[in-house]
Amino acid sequence: MFIEKVGDKLRQNIIKKVSFIESVYNEIFCEKLAKSLGINCAHYEFVKTRKNGNILISKNILKENEKLIEACSFINDQVNCLNVLLKNLEKAQQYMGYKFNMQEIELDLFKIIVFDYLTSQADRHDKNYGFIASEKNRETYLKVAPIFDNEHSFGLTNNGMTTDNNDNYDVKKALNMPMCFGIYDGCNHESMNSSGTEKFVYAREIVDYAFKKPYLKDFLKMCFKNSTLTECIKEIKKVKPKINEKLVNHYSNCLTQKMLTLLQTYEHVSTLNTKQKPLNSIYEM
Repeated sequence: MFIEKVGDKLRQNIIKKVSFIESVYNEIFCEKLAKSLGINCAHYEFVKTRKNGNILISKNILKENEKLIEACSFINDQVNCLNVLLKNLEKAQQYMGYKFNMQEIELDLFKIIVFDYLTSQADRHDKNYGFIASEKNRETYLKVAPIFDNEHSFGLTNNGMTTDNNDNYDVKKALNMPMCFGIYDGCNHESMNSSGTEKFVYAREIVDYAFKKPYLKDFLKMCFKNSTLTECIKEIKKVKPKINEKLVNHYSNCLTQKMLTLLQTYEHVSTLNTKQKPLNSIYEM
């Protein structure tokens, strides 16, 4: 990330150079999607400048007397996954005196994993998410930081467009993009081959874990019932420079198929575990 402090008005903002134009739309679309799902996300705006070229401006997520602690501080060179992170956070709470609500922390981290699954996020390494620490009465309080750096989403990378032979954005590659941050340490997310089954493996991992805790399950149910895609597509079309229709269709196709896979997995697990009637959703076909 290219970071620079510029001028009085932008002193509290982070300036990020644009490596490829799709990254602009990825950041902005992901922000709109995240907020529609109740997930905190850094705010991004696209600006053209003479000095630095195309840049993204992100409002600083930290307030006065707050600091960002990257997840790697708690991962400690272990596998970048939720169950390892929660165990280490519990130790930090016990031995280092950090103050936080474990249920809230777990829910917010679970939201990130679901979001990364839906958006085929390929770059959520342990320095690309973290926690905000604030001091109060000589004690340190932790909460999950808003998500940031979503430019490598939907199968789009530093190399520019991930396309098929017809110069369309490659939905298949995006759908099977290995995840960097998952639920369990039993799955090496970063080294998984794109065999065409990743979206099902991750969906089952997410759903099985959610069924263990009602507050995680409730978040998934909210995602299925929340008709956010149409509104997000409308909003991204308003962004300047104007987004091309192929990229709009790519977002729509990827997100719809990922949500459908997650829903079908949810219904399957629901039938196995509870024998309840499958959940109705706007994504049913």
